[in-house]
Amino acid sequence: MHEDRQSRIAALFQSYRENLPTLLAELESAWTTLQKGWDAELAAEFDRKVHSLAGSAATFELTEIGTAASELEHCFKPVLDMEYDTSHSRWSESSQLFAKLKELIESSQH
Repeated sequence: MHEDRQSRIAALFQSYRENLPTLLAELESAWTTLQKGWDAELAAEFDRKVHSLAGSAATFELTEIGTAASELEHCFKPVLDMEYDTSHSRWSESSQLFAKLKELIESSQH
């Protein structure tokens, strides 16, 4: 029974890691679209996905990814409430934090 539970847990961990590239592709697509023009609904979806990643990554022993997602979430959240302005410092900082998150996700796949 113990081995069965361990194998199910291992499968969950594997599945989570295997789904990260898909999530990253979704985040990248949203980010690229938002840089071209503001879409409040897409920005909220991006924020929700980053929030979910921030909360779940540590559970699956990806603490650095979770921390990076949390930093991005906290930086991006105020962007949701302001007029679209890619020259705003929060937007620039969010871009840097997204690049860091992307790099961490990509390196976790090796």
